Amino acid sequence: MKRRSPSPRTLLAASIVALLVISQLPERFIGWVGWFRSPLMTIIAPASAPLSRLSSGLRPGEHLPRPDTPEGELERQRDEMALHLLRAEARILELEELIRDIQGGVPYQRAVGVLRVEAMRAGSSPAAGTIEVARGRTHGVVEGSVAVSRSGQQLVGIVTSVGASTSTVHLVTDRRLFPNLLEAVAIPEVAPTTAEQLAALPRMQLRPAGNGTLVSQEVGVNQAQRMQVGQRVRLDDNTWPSAAAMLVLGRITSIEPLDDPLFRRVIVTPEVDPSGLRSVILFIPSEGGGGR
Repeated sequence: MKRRSPSPRTLLAASIVALLVISQLPERFIGWVGWFRSPLMTIIAPASAPLSRLSSGLRPGEHLPRPDTPEGELERQRDEMALHLLRAEARILELEELIRDIQGGVPYQRAVGVLRVEAMRAGSSPAAGTIEVARGRTHGVVEGSVAVSRSGQQLVGIVTSVGASTSTVHLVTDRRLFPNLLEAVAIPEVAPTTAEQLAALPRMQLRPAGNGTLVSQEVGVNQAQRMQVGQRVRLDDNTWPSAAAMLVLGRITSIEPLDDPLFRRVIVTPEVDPSGLRSVILFIPSEGGGGR
């Protein structure tokens, strides 16, 4: 009579029982099992790498590359580029604010053709009332270019000498500035929106006082009564380049009586010290944009 062979299900159950029994034995009784590791790895090793790549492809979110692998280096570069991008975006926001400041220095839609260039201060000569800036002929700077503060649109001065890579700016607060008589207008808190309103605003003629301020000694009492301490004063002078139109000269800090009751002394103090700036914006006249 032919003996029946065990069914696969029976063999599987017996194998599981045997493995359970072996797993409970002390280590000294199962050390011989390690002998099978090398032959087994010889058989399965060639297939392990493709299977590993397949597993990683099916579950990419669980893959954490080592930093010393090519993939890890790519991830490091990606993170570094993300950091540079964030810093660049922050710089863009800063430059956009600077551009808004620059554009704000030419209000009332005046036709002004200028090239705007940032220039670091390269030196100063207090005795001459000038500063040196690190932009010159090679950057397009010409005599008559106007220097402006980076923020607030404060008029700093005018370029009086140009070298190859540096230029000299004569400060607006120096008494030797020529011409040293500045036609100016006091701007109320609610700025004018029409030419008629602008023409009706109180005006004055300012001169550098030699102490960092600008002074008008002969403001008629009627004009002075329409001015207030704290009002911003802007340049409105046909003798200056177009690029200087309506730039800020400062704020009124004092309105004083004189011996003559028909006049007042008005003192204007710059919002920033022109001699102490680390950098300025040069408004360089372009072709056809130098005059008014």
